[in-house]
Parts: sequence; structure tokens; C-alpha cells
Amino acid sequence: SGYGHTLALRADGTVWAWGNNTYGQLGNGIRSNDTHNSYPADGDEKRNDFLYPVKVNIPSDVKIKSIAAGKRHSLALTENGEVYIWGYTEVNNIVTRTGYHKSSYESVVGDANQERRYGIVTPKLVKLDSDNTQNLTDVISIAAGDDVSYAVKADGTVWSWGNNGPAGKLGINKYDSMYSVTQTIATDRYVDFTI
Repeated sequence: SGYGHTLALRADGTVWAWGNNTYGQLGNGIRSNDTHNSYPADGDEKRNDFLYPVKVNIPSDVKIKSIAAGKRHSLALTENGEVYIWGYTEVNNIVTRTGYHKSSYESVVGDANQERRYGIVTPKLVKLDSDNTQNLTDVISIAAGDDVSYAVKADGTVWSWGNNGPAGKLGINKYDSMYSVTQTIATDRYVDFTI
């Protein structure tokens, strides 16, 4: 569960989400404040909440084996070891401030014209290189936190991206936030990760 949204993984490999969708963290193709009045509880006031599960728009031929909800973003790990990302895009998750830092957004999803400032509303594959030619692959575990994401690869290496914050939570031996997927300085090999 994230700050205001929840993810669920069904046995058939589909992902469902509910709760706040201000930044597209439900991954259903819209931000609920765009065109959808999901629950007019307070008269005609438009709300950003879905009080019922909606299917996340991951391609139907892709099966998900693990999910992670960050503060305002979401991750999904496919059975073949790739990672999808959606939701908040300002100072986190490589897609940082896409309206202002075009190259940051392109380095993660390869499409600077999709959802520039307020969030990725349809899940996109995380890219490993700045040329957008290689997906992050061989991932066995994922974790998402407060504007930060992590992936453990099959070789035991830990990769991170997002807002490093004042405490250096990315594990990269500096305080800079990372707008591309970066291997942490952890020297041991890991099989799982949690935050």
C-alpha cells in the first residue's frame, strides 16, 4: 500500500489498484481528476479517488509476479524480469520533473511526449540506458518507497533510482538524486529488498 493507494496482484498475473489517483498511480490510463468523477460524495465536487478496484493497464500478454507501491507511484515485476513503473513523476523514479527535465523522463520510459509533469498514467517499462534501447532486465525483486525505487537483479546486484533525500537512501555514496537506473555500492549479493 502506498500513501493513498493500494495494489493487488491476482493469481492470473493481472494487477488491480484503488484509492487516490491524482498522479496516475493506479495505472488505469487516466488521472481521475482529468475526466472522471469517480465518487461524487460531496455534491458535485470532483475527487481523485477510486473506491473500487480498477485494472492496471499492463499489456494482457504480460504476467506480473510481484508489485510494489511507493508513496505516489507503483512498480510491477514481470515473470521475465522486467519492471513497469507508473504514477508520480516529480523528483522521483527516474521520471523526475518530466515537464522540466525532458532527458530524465526519456531515460526511463523513452517517450517524452507521454504525461510530462503530473504522472505516468499507463505503465511503462523501466529503461536501463539513456538511449532507451535496453530495458532493465533480470530483476528478481522490487521495492518502492518515498519517491524512490529499487530492483534486485538475478546476479544479486541492487539498482536504485529516484529522490536520494537528505540521508542518501539510494545507496550510491552521494546525496544526488538519480534520474537513471544506477547500481548501488552494496558489495554483497542480495536476493530480496525491503524499505
